Amino acid sequence: MSFKLNSLLFITLSTIAIASTFCLATNDDQKFPKLQGIWTDLDPNDPNVVDIAKFAVKEATKRAKGERVFTYVKVNNASVTHFDEFDNTYDLLVEATETKSGVTKEYMAFAEETLDKQHKVHKRYLLSFNPTS
Repeated sequence: MSFKLNSLLFITLSTIAIASTFCLATNDDQKFPKLQGIWTDLDPNDPNVVDIAKFAVKEATKRAKGERVFTYVKVNNASVTHFDEFDNTYDLLVEATETKSGVTKEYMAFAEETLDKQHKVHKRYLLSFNPTS
């Protein structure tokens, strides 16, 4: 009798645990999961990811002050981490062509997107843009 009761209790608790996991996994209220400080993979073709990658390439060109001009090609890999509900940091592996040499390379770009609560607008900052090799 004790064995049957323990088995029933185990099965019931397991079912609750699995069901709650599926409920959390299917929450579609947010575009990106808000797991603070944990990197989450993103779809490189997502329009928001492409927009941030294009921003990174454009900003890298501005910082080069005419010495180097980059043209966006594509995003090969992307991930994001959230520090709070207003700050996202993106880790992007971006292909870009340096127009003077015509050489296309992969660049590791880190960009931050914050929400200015006062003006309710997103601000973006390029933290780094470096070739992978």
